[in-house]
Amino acid sequence: MALRRPPGSQGRTQAVPGRHFDDGRHLAAYADRIAVRCHRCGTAGWVLAQWQPYRWTARFRCAGCSLSLDSAEGTWVGQVRYSGRRPCGYCGHQCVSVCEQRASAAHAGLTHLSGTCRQCGRQSDVAVGMSRVRD
Repeated sequence: MALRRPPGSQGRTQAVPGRHFDDGRHLAAYADRIAVRCHRCGTAGWVLAQWQPYRWTARFRCAGCSLSLDSAEGTWVGQVRYSGRRPCGYCGHQCVSVCEQRASAAHAGLTHLSGTCRQCGRQSDVAVGMSRVRD
């Protein structure tokens, strides 16, 4: 399918061999099938995506180890950041904060991490929340 465009500032009207022809499609039109490397075995796999009203749904299938991931399940296999803060239980200092980045979300049930107070130097547990890290 080719769009008819006037020559000049709006682009070429026909394809040039060896060059990309801008046919007016948005970049999201190319996002339905993406080749990626499996995080478990390192072989090639495919992410198959579909645009449903107001959101993308995606499935990953590995050709090597048959790993299967679906966005509907909420599975995240990339880097995660655990962070939280609270007042110190010993001296009352307002900010005992924890920020830790991990390679994967393997510890999905992790709710508390140990933090050190900058004022008194004592350790206390801090409730943390998980967020995805996207490079």
